[in-house]
Amino acid sequence: MPTVTILNETERTLHIAMIAGVPYHFDNHVAPGGRFRREYVTSTPWGYEARIPQIGNEYSRKESWGRVGALGNGIAAGSASVIVGSFWALGTFGGHFTRPSRAAFGVAETLMSAAHAGGKGFAHLGPGVVLRRDWLMVGFCHLTYAIREDEGSFDLVEVH
Repeated sequence: MPTVTILNETERTLHIAMIAGVPYHFDNHVAPGGRFRREYVTSTPWGYEARIPQIGNEYSRKESWGRVGALGNGIAAGSASVIVGSFWALGTFGGHFTRPSRAAFGVAETLMSAAHAGGKGFAHLGPGVVLRRDWLMVGFCHLTYAIREDEGSFDLVEVH
């Protein structure tokens, strides 16, 4: 399993994370010229994120579990919306827009709104995010990336 190293080539301290849906590997307060390093990383696509330190925006397991909860709630609400919506559809196909089918339609709409809210909560970027790159594949070789800043714009580049 490969090692992933991310060099902080900016003049700022950064919080850096590898994201598998949620911040999974992270290091808060990577100093300028410092590095974030994780060994034995699974060979899958990962997201990478960097934040400028602000009060309370450090990566944490609590934040990760909060995002997992938001995703789980969104999936559950969306699935329930589809099931309840099918009851509404079956009622209207029978030519009967009855009270139960109208109620099912209202419930399905509410559940789908909850699913959208869960998705927004999951996708919300925390304060201070200056870089987000998704779906970079970690194969079977060691990787080294650098975070660089040019006129306030941050980029993640592979170092050979």
